[in-house]
Amino acid sequence: MPLQSTTCEICILQKRETAACLFLRCNFAKACWASIGITYTPTRRTMSIFNAIRRRLQLPFFMEIIVLMAWSIWTTRNAWTFNNVAPTVPEVKHKFISEIRLIAFHRVNCHVQSSLLDWIDSLGDLLLQKKNQVYIEQKPLKNGKGSEPLQFSVNTGTVFD
Repeated sequence: MPLQSTTCEICILQKRETAACLFLRCNFAKACWASIGITYTPTRRTMSIFNAIRRRLQLPFFMEIIVLMAWSIWTTRNAWTFNNVAPTVPEVKHKFISEIRLIAFHRVNCHVQSSLLDWIDSLGDLLLQKKNQVYIEQKPLKNGKGSEPLQFSVNTGTVFD
């Protein structure tokens, strides 16, 4: 099946869709990571970004966080691409929290489980910390021939995820 376009459909910059762009560099991905309290310098190499996340988190389950956020972004991107479901940061965060809770209850040992659940619970506190910060509001557009790029507007104020 030939690709119609290699442009990242959820990126405001309309760059070529690469794994690094989709999961780390586009504005949508950066907003998704920020929604769980993870910020980084997107111009660094991919491995440098992952290592910075690992060093900042200093948690034994840092890899689960990275993989599940990438998965949440990926499934949201696919819902946009194939089902015309508009991507939103709160939806990605909801998917991420749902998936990581499953990991906490079914896949980690009891020694890590309590710290993972505490970390998940701390994500609710991020709403309080985001007051008066700049955030991205998504406004999806569609035409009859497929999807158009998302347009983003920047607002200031309290964020309610």
